[in-house]
Amino acid sequence: MRTAAALVLQSYRTHDVAPWIAQCLTGVQAWAAARGYGYEFVDDRLFELAPAWFRERCGAARLPQTDLARLLLMRARLAAGARRVIWIDADVLVCAPARLVLDGVRGFAFCAETWLERDARGELHAQRRINNAVMVMDAGNPILDFYIHACLTNAAHLAPGDIGKLEFGPQLLTRLAQVTPLPVIGGVGMMSPTLAHDLAAGGGPACAAYARARGQRIGAINLCASLVGVDGGVDTATVTAAMACLVETGGDAINQHVPPS
Repeated sequence: MRTAAALVLQSYRTHDVAPWIAQCLTGVQAWAAARGYGYEFVDDRLFELAPAWFRERCGAARLPQTDLARLLLMRARLAAGARRVIWIDADVLVCAPARLVLDGVRGFAFCAETWLERDARGELHAQRRINNAVMVMDAGNPILDFYIHACLTNAAHLAPGDIGKLEFGPQLLTRLAQVTPLPVIGGVGMMSPTLAHDLAAGGGPACAAYARARGQRIGAINLCASLVGVDGGVDTATVTAAMACLVETGGDAINQHVPPS
């Protein structure tokens, strides 16, 4: 049997799944099939891959547990014979499938995160970080083992309760990128609440500012489920409207504002 060029991995619970999350999952499955990739979905048993002491150290913080467990799942699938594994968070929307191309990745890659916010005066500002919402790992590349080691080592030196939700994702990766360059995926965006509200209204100045700051067209975007329904975040109606705008425009609500290269 012909081995797939890559295996796409996703995980989420199988109960109380919001329709917008289900839409994201379905979109990734369709994208994987169109690219000729294998696909595997893992439910909440994903957390069992992380050592018990690590889960206890994280306490109620679920995101850092997922950050490690996804790496261990990727390593297991590579050890089982996959040539390339691609992790995609369950809240990533593929809005322009033809623009989400990972063929150029060599060895490994993370997400280039551009995070857009308004300050107290209403002015738009963008911050750049490294994100693990989408990751590519090839067999034989040492970065995966190093990343796992870094998560475990940092957790062992942090007191219970001191592990933040971004500790082993953007915070760790962004610190690492300050020491050594990390290859990044240009086609995956990040939807902050500021950007979400602009998209929900059909696009506007925030979309333009985001596109200028990012400088690359997107084919997919992380909708940041951890900020849905919380103070300072967005509600479900806003996320749903933002998704509709992105799908209907094929991402061009943002992409049309990217400066010519």
